[in-house]
Amino acid sequence: MKRIVKMSLLMAAVAAVALTTIATALANESGNGPGPNHAEVKGIISAVGEAATSTPATVTIQPVGGPAVTLKVVASTLITKAGLGKTTLADLAVGDRAEAKYDKDSMEASKISVSHPVAKHRGYEGTIKSIASPALTSTSFVLTPKKGGDVTINVNAQTKYKVPGLKDASLSNFKAGDKVSVLTVEMNSGLMALDVHLIPGKPVHVQRVGTIVAYTAATDTPITAGSITIKDKKGASSTFVVTSGTKIKFKHGATAVTPGYKATVVARRNPATDQYTAAEILVFGPKANKDDGLKGNKDDGLKGNKDDGLKGNKDDGLKSNKDDGLKSNKDDGLKSNKDDGLKSNKDDGLKSNKDDGPKANKHDGPKANKDD
Repeated sequence: MKRIVKMSLLMAAVAAVALTTIATALANESGNGPGPNHAEVKGIISAVGEAATSTPATVTIQPVGGPAVTLKVVASTLITKAGLGKTTLADLAVGDRAEAKYDKDSMEASKISVSHPVAKHRGYEGTIKSIASPALTSTSFVLTPKKGGDVTINVNAQTKYKVPGLKDASLSNFKAGDKVSVLTVEMNSGLMALDVHLIPGKPVHVQRVGTIVAYTAATDTPITAGSITIKDKKGASSTFVVTSGTKIKFKHGATAVTPGYKATVVARRNPATDQYTAAEILVFGPKANKDDGLKGNKDDGLKGNKDDGLKGNKDDGLKSNKDDGLKSNKDDGLKSNKDDGLKSNKDDGLKSNKDDGPKANKHDGPKANKDD
């Protein structure tokens, strides 16, 4: 029984495939689907016949080689144009580049895709002067190009935007002051933007050092971004976005991000929003510990010992021993007499004795002792 059911299902499937194949073949023969009666033509539009002047409306396309092809534009004809998307016959013009699919028997076009002639394309590079508010629904912006005066550039749903590091950008991601490159096309309504590219101007990564002025931690539930503001030595403030992915490290006794502490922030700039998001924050202990504790020990403790203890010993102890003890031992009394007598007399103020008394002793006394 099961085998009979399986055979019945198999035969039904084969019959369905056969019927589909026959239907497709009949459709092709009648010109309603892809088949030998359908053709394509690519070229330049040489004539556009509106419905008011011709019934039905027509479009004549001149291919690179061969005779011109005149097609009928009917209600079911799909017309698209670069920068406009789906449009009507009224937006087609002589000189436009076109690609059309049509039925060879009826010469009715099923689809006509049109792009503007190369001569009508214009490229600009400059700075956005203004964008109508709100930018999300704005249909134009004013550009100050590098050369020439300001120009108004229109945008529509077909305009493509590119912002480094941002997917699915829109005009709302741009603002006055941004540097951009724009590809436009001349249309009856003015310049229409096909592509708008943001030119990054500021560094992507920055590092700032300063004193923490304010801090708000990011939260995971709900997901909310925080921020940190630091002020450098010159008094300039910088604010960075803090996320749950921001790495925070502590040094010199710091255990929290606290206003008044020193910090180093490494951040990445988002060209779309011009905001800097902190990738890493290094927090140092309070200023009091840094200056009064660590630095104080260095100057008051170590340095004090160096000057008062070590240096004192060096001058008072070692030096005195060097002159009085070591030198006296070295010469067994001769040099000691010389240093103790002459030098001491020199220091004690008996300069006159240096020439009269000690000099005599030098030749008569010490010399005698040397020879004897």
